[in-house]
Amino acid sequence: MKMPMDATPFHSVQKRLFLVRMIRPGIFVVFIGFLLMGALSRSAEIDLPALPMAQYQYSKFFHELVNVPSICVTGKTVNEFQVQQCQAYWNTLLVRTFWFSFPFLCLMAFLFFGFDYVWLTYRRAAKKIETGKGAFVGVVTNPPDVPNDIYGWFHCFRLMSAQVQKGQQIQVYIPLNAPKPEPGSRLSVADVGKRFGKQRYVGVIYTPHVAVVSTEKR
Repeated sequence: MKMPMDATPFHSVQKRLFLVRMIRPGIFVVFIGFLLMGALSRSAEIDLPALPMAQYQYSKFFHELVNVPSICVTGKTVNEFQVQQCQAYWNTLLVRTFWFSFPFLCLMAFLFFGFDYVWLTYRRAAKKIETGKGAFVGVVTNPPDVPNDIYGWFHCFRLMSAQVQKGQQIQVYIPLNAPKPEPGSRLSVADVGKRFGKQRYVGVIYTPHVAVVSTEKR
């Protein structure tokens, strides 16, 4: 029997928790973007190391921003020379604005692709568990909790131990917004493939409505 996609905790990613968890790595990404910006913005005229060059670009951005020529704001140029000067100023400000924004663009890309990766994992897990394709039953061990790893932390999962066929134990990731299984609880488990260099399994508490094609791991 199939379940609608919103019937398991995998139907949606915990966006707020994900963003909170991305604060610290996000700061690191911004810093790396800052250094990368310094390295990429070097020129023949100004060839500084990455960090001093990035600091230079930021100082020049703020300098240009607070020293806008009045004639460029009003547009009341009186000759071609002033027109060219204003065009040069706006072009320079545009370039400096890009370099100023570069670290934050790196952060936006990191959050976008990171969230997309997590969302695809949830969607893959939901599809396997709700259709029963590749799903199997596991029993939560005692003690059930296992120290979480970077994969579980990144995906907003908790990590638990479960026993499957022939006494084999595996580690199963459970969404934090799902009820926490107790020792002895049956789980509907799905193999979501090798991720972060290791085979990963996700699961939810087994109910008759969750389609499971086998009680043994295949």
